[in-house]
Amino acid sequence: MPLRTVTALAFALCFHSLTAAAPEEKNAYDAAVRAFEWSHFERAEKEFAQFIANFPDSDLALKAAAFRLRSRAHHLADQSKHGLAAAAFRQLRREFPNSPNYLEFIMLEAWSEYHLGNRETVVNLLGDAKGPFQSAAIIRSLEPAALKFQVSGWLLLAQTYLEQKNYPAARQALAQATNWDLNTEFQWRRQFILTKIHFASNEFEKALAQATPLLELAEATEKKEWIAESAAALGEVRIATNQKEAAIRAYKKNLAEGIPQNRRREAWTKIIQLRQEQSPGPLPFLQSLEQFVAETPNDNALDIPLLALAKLKLQLYYQEKDKINSAKESPTPTAAELLGDALTKLELLLRKFSESPLRGKALYHLGWCYWELQETEKSFSSFYNALNILPEGFEKDIAQFKLADGHYALKRYENALFHYQQIRQRIAAKAEPTHPHKETFLAQVLYQTLRAAIKDGNPDAAADAVSDLIALFPDNLLANKGTFLFGQHLLQIPQSSEAQKIFRLLIERFPNFPLKAEVELAIAYSHELDGNWKSAADAYQNWTTIHPHHKKQAQAAYARAWCISQLNQENIAATLFQTFLEKHGKDKSPNNQKLADQARLWLGNHHFNRRNFNTAKQLYTEIFNTQNQQTNLITLRARLMDSRASFRQNQFEETIEQLKTLSDRIPKNNPTNNYFKTFRAEVQLNLGDAYFEYGKQLPDPDDREKQIRQAQEQYQQIQNIQPNSRLWAIAEGRSADAARFLSNYPQAKQSYQNIINSPPQQADITLRSQAEVALGIILEQEAEQAKTKAEQTSLQKKALHHYHNVIFGTNRKTENFDAFWRLQALRQAISLTIQLNGANAGIQFYQKAAKDFTQSMPSLQLDWNSLIQTLKTNHKPSTANKTQPANNHKQSIENE
Repeated sequence: MPLRTVTALAFALCFHSLTAAAPEEKNAYDAAVRAFEWSHFERAEKEFAQFIANFPDSDLALKAAAFRLRSRAHHLADQSKHGLAAAAFRQLRREFPNSPNYLEFIMLEAWSEYHLGNRETVVNLLGDAKGPFQSAAIIRSLEPAALKFQVSGWLLLAQTYLEQKNYPAARQALAQATNWDLNTEFQWRRQFILTKIHFASNEFEKALAQATPLLELAEATEKKEWIAESAAALGEVRIATNQKEAAIRAYKKNLAEGIPQNRRREAWTKIIQLRQEQSPGPLPFLQSLEQFVAETPNDNALDIPLLALAKLKLQLYYQEKDKINSAKESPTPTAAELLGDALTKLELLLRKFSESPLRGKALYHLGWCYWELQETEKSFSSFYNALNILPEGFEKDIAQFKLADGHYALKRYENALFHYQQIRQRIAAKAEPTHPHKETFLAQVLYQTLRAAIKDGNPDAAADAVSDLIALFPDNLLANKGTFLFGQHLLQIPQSSEAQKIFRLLIERFPNFPLKAEVELAIAYSHELDGNWKSAADAYQNWTTIHPHHKKQAQAAYARAWCISQLNQENIAATLFQTFLEKHGKDKSPNNQKLADQARLWLGNHHFNRRNFNTAKQLYTEIFNTQNQQTNLITLRARLMDSRASFRQNQFEETIEQLKTLSDRIPKNNPTNNYFKTFRAEVQLNLGDAYFEYGKQLPDPDDREKQIRQAQEQYQQIQNIQPNSRLWAIAEGRSADAARFLSNYPQAKQSYQNIINSPPQQADITLRSQAEVALGIILEQEAEQAKTKAEQTSLQKKALHHYHNVIFGTNRKTENFDAFWRLQALRQAISLTIQLNGANAGIQFYQKAAKDFTQSMPSLQLDWNSLIQTLKTNHKPSTANKTQPANNHKQSIENE
């Protein structure tokens, strides 16, 4: 348990009961205590010290001294000065053995020692039956406030034994934490330790039984550190039980925002490893890895998959290149694109992750990319930087070899010779091979040493190199070529013509990259991945100007329009998308057709949001026509938006038919089934809204009720499709609205209460505040129909309680206020306060609210005088017109 958490538990134990004291003395003491309780420990320490100096004869001086030491200990712990913190808590324990906070002192001392890595000290403090912890735990076993520290101590002891691989002792310590259900943290810690014990004991099925609910418990708390540890534990167990796909799903949870860096990096490594093991070949693995990277473009551990992608693309590039060379053909676009993609990934990695531990490897592979592109200076620079970072081994040898090649290509022959000779000496000094192809590699090193020596005019070095070549590799082609070169060197005055000829031959093997345009396009895309929309848009614009006839003109034009839209330049983006459709909209190639439909969808939504519903519907319909009624994500979304446009035009019967048809088109079994489940829930929600609005306008009461009950059926189906989700909470609210419209107050109240009781991940502050206000209004309506004054007053007070929940923030978890619904609650509360207690009470309540609202929501501009005057004039709210649902359907659909 973190020290901060233990500190929070200790607040209830602060021993600051006061004897009679002068006001100045009491205020000074209280101020210091308050600073301590609010965790301002540095301030608290100073204020207690000042108190002791100012009031040395006070009855509170001894307690102030204890508090001063406690404040110092906590402050040191907060600063991660664990050694000093441990000493301070130890001093507290020894100087105040009868303190009600004694267990706190022991626990925080143990935690500080744990953070220092002193596991034996922790065991001595907590594990000794006659030691301070267990002795105090027995004495204070009946103290509720001390129970938390007892449980925390046993859990820390179990964790320590686990790390020492003393599993029986860990189990015994864990068994002592019998009251672990006191809070969620203890539940999670106990289950986490138990999972680890089972796993370490090779009890994998038991570990799996613990790990699955462990993750669910962590996710319910939304604590990123717990989620990270739980997901890693579940992934580890899934691997052990040979459930690789399930393991990948577990590790993917650790790619979410806010997960600790070490767990994110571990997750990427594990996912890559598992995907590689699962894939039948490099291409499927490449595709799955590309998908992972696309899903998390801003991941702060993205350097791991970027490097894996680059290495894989380089591997595939060389495979393609070998095929080309054997067939004596020119490089294909596929090979060129692979190399360009590898370069782009590596440049992105090095640009975004300047402190990455993979930087050396990335520079190494980047050097190869530049080498293949014949950008010798860049290749040389990359290999040079890699050489200074890489550890001893194969890649470092190769990096130095290519660094020497770079010197050679740049005619720095003396430097090239120096590096070739260094590699030769290092390989010769090692008894074991440093990499898989030692002999072949050594032959290449010797041959390059010979060439560099000849160019450098160093006959002794050249003679040594050719001598080794002939002795070690007599039948090797490089030995024969080396001999020839050396002979030429001896017979003629050294000139560079022969070396230049060989170099030209090498250039012929690696011609200039034929798809430079694709590289430039990928660079523009890298800006897009960074979220640098302005740079990306400019790059795409320049590219389309430079390459007006390139086959990827459509892709660049679409990308530019999209980047402009991300800059919130909606009108310019709309013009660009329209121009894109005019130029490329009739192109039937699959990729361009997809881009065209995406452009139509964007434009349709653009016009929808501006209430140009006919234009929007025309664009949505064009998508149906171009796709020939195929079912894919774009057509489904277009059909949904088409139905929403009909809804906004009050064409409810048409909307119903559109949504029923759309529901039949949603795939029931699909690899992306989770998406389709959510989409189906959206459709059901919109269908319910259409029935609701259609029914409300019908004149016949029976017909009206029939349609609204049909709406409720649609809302209720969402519980089966997306239970415990935000869509369920929205549907529950709208079902309550429908019940309220039908005057079925008991059902409406129950549904609103369900929303109020829901956790934030299901119903956020907006939904819960809506429900509170709606519930209050129903209670007011019931009060109007009450038979007695007492019953009426009771209902009105209940209504006022719900309004106060929103106004005072009682219904908040960790969220901010919802300004709109807080204001609605305030209007209702002021009016109801006037009814219950008179105009003066309402005015007083208004004055307090005006001050609080102005401070907490300064952006909220209200004419407070006008508001209170209106409420005084019409102090009884008109609940007769309060049948409008708390959820405004049309507004919610437009926003979606």
